[in-house]
Amino acid sequence: MASLSNTLMFPLNLVSSDGLVSLLTADTTLDPVPQHVVADATSGPVTITLPPFALWLGYSILITKLDATANPVTWQTSSSGDVVVGVGTSGTLTAQGQSVIITAIEA
Repeated sequence: MASLSNTLMFPLNLVSSDGLVSLLTADTTLDPVPQHVVADATSGPVTITLPPFALWLGYSILITKLDATANPVTWQTSSSGDVVVGVGTSGTLTAQGQSVIITAIEA
C-alpha cells in the first residue's frame, strides 16, 4: 500500500518548482505529474481527486484555495488503499490561501 507524506499548510504561493500551475473551478481528477493546483471555489465547492499514488511516487502536488468564499476545496485519494499519513483519504481547504503539499511515497 502506498501512502503520502505529512500534510503541510503555508501561505499562498503561485509558483511550483517545475512551473506547472493549473487553475481549477470545477471537480477534477489530476494527472500524475508534479504540479501546483490553484482552486477557485467562488461558484461552488470544488473536489480534486488525486491520481493513484503508484503513478506519481516521489512527486509532489500542491493545492491552494484561491477564493475567500465559504465554499470548500476538497482533495481526495482515488483509492481507499492510498492514504495520507496522519490525515486519511481526504482533506478540506476552507480559508483563502490555505494550501496543502502532498507527496506520494511508498509505505
